[in-house]
Amino acid sequence: MGFWRSVINAKKYIEGNNRNKKVERSAVLLLYTVVGTCLWRMSGKGNTSFREHHRSSE
Repeated sequence: MGFWRSVINAKKYIEGNNRNKKVERSAVLLLYTVVGTCLWRMSGKGNTSFREHHRSSE
C-alpha cells in the first residue's frame, strides 16, 4: 500500500537525518500531520464532507 510505503520512507528519512535535530523534528511534525489528516478523512466526518464537495462539483 502506498500509504505505508510513504510512512516507511519518512521514517528512513528521519533516521538518515538523525544528526540534524531540527530536520528530524519538522519531519516528525509533518508525518503526524499527514497521519492525522488520513485518520480524519477515514472517520465519518471527513468522508461525508469530502463526498458532498465532490458531488457538488460534478
